[in-house]
Amino acid sequence: VAWNKVADNTSKYTHKGSLVGVEGRIQTRTFDDKDGKKVFITEVLVESVQFLDTKSNTQQTETDWNQQEQSEELVINPDDLPF
Repeated sequence: VAWNKVADNTSKYTHKGSLVGVEGRIQTRTFDDKDGKKVFITEVLVESVQFLDTKSNTQQTETDWNQQEQSEELVINPDDLPF
């Protein structure tokens, strides 16, 4: 769960399949659904997000992302970061 600038920047600079690092805290809560069944929810309340993709990786489609080799080394150029 992200709010304010963290949510705005995450929405603006990421897409499905983007590689991100998230810092925050875990929160659990419960509620009763319409059938009276207790529902348990665990969330991460996001304090900060680091964008770990390079520009070339953010332009790949989800299919391309899934086809990359697991052993491929990710090199991040600081000039490619949006912050």
